[in-house]
Amino acid sequence: MWLVVPVQPAAAHDWGPFGGVPFNEEPRFADNEHHTFCNGRVTERTHEAYYNARVYALGEPTDMITSYEDCVAGTDVWVYDGIYGQGWYGMYECKDEAPNGSCYSSWMRIDREEAQSYEQRRKTSCHEIGHSVGLRHFANGSPGPNNSNTSCMVSGPYLNNYYSSHEEGHINDRY
Repeated sequence: MWLVVPVQPAAAHDWGPFGGVPFNEEPRFADNEHHTFCNGRVTERTHEAYYNARVYALGEPTDMITSYEDCVAGTDVWVYDGIYGQGWYGMYECKDEAPNGSCYSSWMRIDREEAQSYEQRRKTSCHEIGHSVGLRHFANGSPGPNNSNTSCMVSGPYLNNYYSSHEEGHINDRY
């Protein structure tokens, strides 16, 4: 005798290099679990925001190892802030792609005019750092396990400062 139980299809957060379009390119995974950051050119207020996002959103709750270093070839994420006038809070761009599609080195930009408060800069930093490890956007209220307002990967003027446990699971599985 067979018991047939209807189940809903699995819904998951977009992950990895198949689809999604931050900065008009497909997301890239980091080249390894040690993720280095440097100040390309940032104000003290932005430095504090991205430091806290790097340490408390990525470094402590996941298997990623994050650190700060001087900007040199091979630094994973070069952080900049400025007034870009493009209508976005932040932008991530892989600048040096590895043959396997991962990213050796990238730029993260925070627009000081759009993300004016510390809270907005921290959320935006968390969001752009998420792109640097392969996370993609999702719509606020989208279906699936990542459907709450708890993740910084939701786009827009929300002030979420952490990744969802679902996203942390993806990061930990990958790195």
